[in-house]
Amino acid sequence: MDAPRKAFILAAGLGTRLRPLTLHTPKPMLPLWGRPMLAHTLAMLDDWGVRDILINLHHAPGPILRYLATAPFPRLRISTVFEPVILGTGGALRNAAWFFDDQRPFWLLNADIIAHLDPAALLRAHATHAPLATCWLTEDAGPRTVQLNNHRITNFHSPRHGHATFCGLQLLDTRILPYIAPEGFDTIIAAYQRAQAAGHTIAGITIPGAFWADIGTPAQYLQAHHDTAARLGHAGQSFHLPAAIALTPSERRLLTRHQRPLPPETPIEVLPPRGSAR
Repeated sequence: MDAPRKAFILAAGLGTRLRPLTLHTPKPMLPLWGRPMLAHTLAMLDDWGVRDILINLHHAPGPILRYLATAPFPRLRISTVFEPVILGTGGALRNAAWFFDDQRPFWLLNADIIAHLDPAALLRAHATHAPLATCWLTEDAGPRTVQLNNHRITNFHSPRHGHATFCGLQLLDTRILPYIAPEGFDTIIAAYQRAQAAGHTIAGITIPGAFWADIGTPAQYLQAHHDTAARLGHAGQSFHLPAAIALTPSERRLLTRHQRPLPPETPIEVLPPRGSAR
């Protein structure tokens, strides 16, 4: 199948688990090796041949809007939609139904993931199985609550140990839209479950060699720097977080391995893992 030309990035979340880093900075604008996480996502989609992108906003939209005004992606046409009230991953998609008027498959992804993968496997699976959605899964990290049967997802929230973790990135068919609640808050997982109950397939695949990091907590944010250092050309380097990002003294000591308090205005140098070459 042809590579999708459209993508919807979910960026409206409050980033509650990452506080205080996200009190005034939306999660997609937290830097990863000196670039906003959003920049890494946009670069990936640009490489995949996407040309039209919609981003939903709610919490602290200003930094995202200012970044997009000068973002270095000339091939991308980027639009935003503001949600006065958070609609959830499904409600956001319903609110943006106008964006998918060409009826072609599109990418839907969370703004708080760091991903390195070849999309060809997702495209092949979507073309082969003709599902309403093809979800990227990993067996290497996360809660592993997703159960599979021959590439068909049978349970997203298994009470027992499942096969894989949903990575927050999927290839969607517009046929999913009628299964989203007609108003108010809804999740894309709930829409998938309604579609499955109606007899539709929601596919899921793992991709060998792919990399995924979920930036949900300060510890995961720190670990993502370490895990992506070699991939992004920063092996063995320390990195700096902006001094404007508010951290408590104990959090600063945790990130920097300093045993003494640091003044709040001190730029944060996060050291590489012990034993790595510098």
